[in-house]
Formats: sequence, structure tokens, C-alpha cells
Amino acid sequence: MIFDHPDEIGSATTATDCTGNTVNEKLYYPFGEFWTGYALPNLGMHQEFAQLPDYDPETDQYNTLARHYSPSGRWMSPDWSAEPEPVPYAKFDDPQTLNLYAYLRNNPLNGTDPDGHCCWDEIKASARFLGQELVGAGKGLANALPATYNTFAAIHNETAPSSGAPNSRLEMLPTFRITNLGQAVGADVITLGIMALGAVEEGGETPATDPPQGRAPGPTIDPNTGQEVGRFVVDPKGNAMIEPEGGSTISAGQGGADTDTTYPNGSNYQRLKPNGHGGDPTAHGHGHLQGTGPGKAGQGPSISPNGTVVKPNTQAAHWPMNY
Repeated sequence: MIFDHPDEIGSATTATDCTGNTVNEKLYYPFGEFWTGYALPNLGMHQEFAQLPDYDPETDQYNTLARHYSPSGRWMSPDWSAEPEPVPYAKFDDPQTLNLYAYLRNNPLNGTDPDGHCCWDEIKASARFLGQELVGAGKGLANALPATYNTFAAIHNETAPSSGAPNSRLEMLPTFRITNLGQAVGADVITLGIMALGAVEEGGETPATDPPQGRAPGPTIDPNTGQEVGRFVVDPKGNAMIEPEGGSTISAGQGGADTDTTYPNGSNYQRLKPNGHGGDPTAHGHGHLQGTGPGKAGQGPSISPNGTVVKPNTQAAHWPMNY
């Protein structure tokens, strides 16, 4: 029995037997052409590139649900849609989508298109972000009671030394850690919902004779900085950033590869660095408290994903991201 093992985009590159020994390896060029110069003897390993189904060795093409793909780097027919469209599945602000024969906007290393209709990487990124929001909502709900108790305990512990009572300090309860912005959004929604529910219950019942009173929703506040959220900026990989009210989103770094959001005074708020930097070349993000102005000279203190001030350029200051 042979087991195939895919790489990060789903290509079958390694096969093992039931004891875990490697019995075959295959490598592919970026667009899926098989590298014949590197392979162990084929002992039943499938030809599969980037989750594309039904490889036909006679034509050297993959037969997806919508059309045939050639590992030379192009579809054999233009993209199409069930409903008539001038340019199916195109985004007119992205010229790469206007070529209906191109595979994944000519960027094959960052996604996959198993059905032949493009943009599967964006669908997966959106699903990943939604999944993180749901995880965050669960953590926010589970943290509600411990967080309330911890607030009371912190106040109590601040006043306990002056009371003179021995061993009167209260231990903090553990809470689930929020590890990325998707989870922070989900947790914030739960927190705001609980606060709104508490406000309704505290206000009591409205007399039946009174007309119903409308209430405008309040602003969303980033708990890490206390800043009002202007909008969320999400890239195709599902990495989300907060742009504070009155701030902006700009391109930064070498060749504009990085994306920064800024405070109203121009100091860095959050930074997305897909290529890392000199101290850490892996993809990661950064968050900051408000500084004095634009650029590194005006940048405020570094914070971890849960808002704790940390030393810059340390692991705690590097936020995880999808890349």
C-alpha cells in the first residue's frame, strides 16, 4: 500500500509505504510540468499537481470540472460562467484576471484552482478568516466570566495591601489567548453583544405606554489600543488589519511589498510584512501603540497580538499571518 503526501498547494510530491519509508518523490515546475530529472522509480505514485483532478498522461493535461489545463501554464479554453458576463470571473482592477487562459493570475505558487474557475485561493482565505472569527467568538464567550472575575480580582488586589489583611490576594483565572485579528473580531462581537444585553437588562422593562426608542450603534473599539476602528483591511490570504478612525492604509517597505495602517498622526498602527525583514525573514505582522509621527523614528511601542507591550523585534512582537 502506497500513501501520497502533498506539499503546501496540494501537489503529490512524496510517497511512503505502510512502514513510513519513502518509496517515491516527484518535483514539479511552478505551473505543474513534471521535472523528469528528479524522481525515484514510480511505485504507484499518482501524478497530481495543486489538487487538480484527473491527469491524462496521453494528453499531458488535467481535466477539471470546467475545462482542461496544460502544465505548460495555460488553460486549453477560456474561462466561462453559467450566467453571461463580459469577462467571466474578472476583476477590472486586477489586469491578470482579464486573461481568461491564465492559471491563477500567473501566480501558481500561492494558491490552487481545482475546478477551473479561478480564485479558489481567495475563497479559502475568506473561509479561513471566517473560521478564525468563529474561533474567536467561542473564546470570547468562554472568557466572559473569567475576564469579569479577573477585573474584580485586580481591583481587589490593588486595595488588599492597604487593608492589612494577610493572604487576601485573589488568584487570576486563566483565559483563552486571542492569537490573530480574525479571532479578535469574533471575540469583540461577543463582548459587545454581552455588554448590550447587560445594558438592556439593567435598564429594565419599558412601560407599554412609551413608544419604542431607537438606539444608534456605538463605535467598535480596538481593545489593544483603545482606538476607534475605522475599517478592516483584508488581503487575499485572509490577513486582516485594523485601520483606526482618521488613519490611513499605505504601501511600505522595499518595492511597496509591505502594508501599513497608521494612526491619525501618521505613526504606525499595524504592519503586514509578507517578506519579513532583516531580523526575521519569515512572513509576520507588527502592532504598535501610538507614537509621535510617521516612520520608524516616530513609531510607538511594540505590542503583542493581545495588546501587551513587548520588546521590538522579538518573537512576542511578531504577529502570525497567513502566507
